[in-house]
Amino acid sequence: MAGTCPKCGVKIADNLVKCPQCGRFSLMGRTECPLCKTSLSPAQAEPQQAPPAEPQAKEPLNVSVQTPPRKPKRRGCLGLGCLISFLLIVAVILGAAFFYWTYQSQKNHEEGDYQRLQGVSNPEFYQQFLDDYPDSEHAEEVRTKMEHLKKEAQEWADAVKKPNRINLTRFMQNYPNSIHERECSDLIDSIDWKEAASLNTDQAIENYLQNHPNGQYTDDAAAKMIEFSQQKISDRDKSYIRGIMDAFFSNGLARADLEVIGNAIPEKMTDFCGTPSATPEQIARFTTDKKAADVIGIHYLINADMVVKRDTLPDGQPAYAVSFSLDETVNRSDANQPSTKTYQVTSHLNDEKKIVDMNIK
Repeated sequence: MAGTCPKCGVKIADNLVKCPQCGRFSLMGRTECPLCKTSLSPAQAEPQQAPPAEPQAKEPLNVSVQTPPRKPKRRGCLGLGCLISFLLIVAVILGAAFFYWTYQSQKNHEEGDYQRLQGVSNPEFYQQFLDDYPDSEHAEEVRTKMEHLKKEAQEWADAVKKPNRINLTRFMQNYPNSIHERECSDLIDSIDWKEAASLNTDQAIENYLQNHPNGQYTDDAAAKMIEFSQQKISDRDKSYIRGIMDAFFSNGLARADLEVIGNAIPEKMTDFCGTPSATPEQIARFTTDKKAADVIGIHYLINADMVVKRDTLPDGQPAYAVSFSLDETVNRSDANQPSTKTYQVTSHLNDEKKIVDMNIK
C-alpha cells in the first residue's frame, strides 16, 4: 500500500481504520463506516500500519481492496413507484366510495318516491315513477297498480254517465276500497230516497231507513214515518168509510135516493164532478140522466183497490182522502145489450165522515 493516495495525495500510512463489521478501510477521523454505517469508536477502530513505502514506480500501482458484499440498503416506501401505487389505491377507494354513495342516494330517493305513491290514485304519478326508475324492483307492482287505477277510472266515468242503483252497486263490488266509495255510496243513497219518496208509503220509507241507517235523508225519512203514523187509518175506520161509499153509490146514486144522498153529505158538497155547492138533487142527476127508456137498472161496485189516507181540507180541517175504482153496469130491457164502465173516484170526507167533495172520471 502506498504511503500517499496516488490520486489525491492524502497520507495513507498510519491513517487508516478498518471497520470491525464489514472490514472496509476508512480514513481515521470518521465516526461511522461509509458502507454499513457501523460506528467507528476509538476502541473499535484500530489503526492499521501501512506497509513500508516502496519506491515509487513510474506508473502508480492499481491497488484493489477486497471488501465483503454490501448489504442491500433499506429504502422507504415513499419512492415514486410506491407513491403512484398509493395514489392509485386511494383513487380506487374514493371511486368505490363515491359509486356506493351515489347508488345508495339514488336507492333512497327511489324508495321515497315509491312510498309516496301509497294512497295515490292518479295513474300519471305511477307512470312518472316508471319513467324515472325503469329498472326498479317495484316496477312490476307499480305497473299493475297503474293499470288497475286506469280501469277503475274508466268504469267510474261510465257509471256516473247514467247513474242507477245496479251500475253503482256493481262498481262498489268491483272496487270496494275505491276513492269514489263515498261518492258512489251517496249516489245510491240519493237514488233510493228519491224512489222511496215518490212511492210515499210507510213501507217504502221503512225500507230506505233499513238500507241506509246513516243516510243523507234519515231525518226526512223519520219525519215521514211520524207523519204516516199520525195519518194511519185503522181497519175499523177503513171499513166504516167503505160502507159509507157503498151506501152512497148503491142506494143513493143507483136508485136516485135523495135521502140516502143527503145523509152521506153535509148540507151540500163543496164540489161534485165540477158542480160547486152541489145539492142532493144535483148529485142524483149523475144517474137519472142515464136512465133512458130501455134502462131497467144501474148497479155500482167499489173495487178492492180503495185507499184511505189522512189529509187536510182547504180550510185546514182534518179529513180523509179516499180513492178507488168503480164499476158501473147499466142493465137494459134487452139482456144482450148491457153496458159496463169503470170510473176512477177521488173524494174527501170530513172528520165527521161526511162526503164533502167527489170527482168521478
